[in-house]
Amino acid sequence: MFKTIQQSQIMEPETIKKNGVSPKNLIRSRGNFLFLLVTVLVANNLQAQFKFGVLAGINATCLDNYIEPESFKLGYQAGILVDYVLYAGVGAIQSGILFTQQGCRSSKEVFGISLKPEETAKINLNYIRVPVNIQFFPSKKLILMSGFYFDYAVSGTVKAVTNSVSVEEKIKFGKDNVRAFDFGGNTGIGWNFGNIKCCLYTSQGFINTNIIPDKNYHNVSCSLVLTCFFGK
Repeated sequence: MFKTIQQSQIMEPETIKKNGVSPKNLIRSRGNFLFLLVTVLVANNLQAQFKFGVLAGINATCLDNYIEPESFKLGYQAGILVDYVLYAGVGAIQSGILFTQQGCRSSKEVFGISLKPEETAKINLNYIRVPVNIQFFPSKKLILMSGFYFDYAVSGTVKAVTNSVSVEEKIKFGKDNVRAFDFGGNTGIGWNFGNIKCCLYTSQGFINTNIIPDKNYHNVSCSLVLTCFFGK
């Protein structure tokens, strides 16, 4: 009797295939489920590691060949940032796309061209910047950062003033002794207030913005910025 029951409970491979539950289908279903599970876990992990935000701040900028208290000019920067958290509460890699204003004031010369004693000039250089910074979090509030940036000039002007008469000319990058591309380093310190970060940092250009080889002009700036991130 028991032998008859056991034989009736055993399904032949052909019967299994007819009912649509072959071993291959079972393995395939489990594989699809595992793939879906891994995809969901990875997506949630990436969402937790990436943080997107907006940045706005002010710059005090100069060219290192003009560094004097009266040579610095104010500008601004704004853009979008993304933080990739390496380890929660330990560090992150930060990058983004920014619009930043550089330049300086001068009473001596402009990219190798001497000014008259009664002349002053204001150099405005506008760049699209891609920063790449590594951030360290010694504590929940403190941020230490260091990295580099890539700049490409999108516009610029030189405004000369003589006896209260001003003349402004556009800079033709690559022709008016001014390079369009710049590359430099960043270092700074900041404070973390949840989704809002406040950072003070300096930038030093490594590339001579002047095409004339015997005249060196590197971008120098000090910036105070606020960043607001979205999500947790």
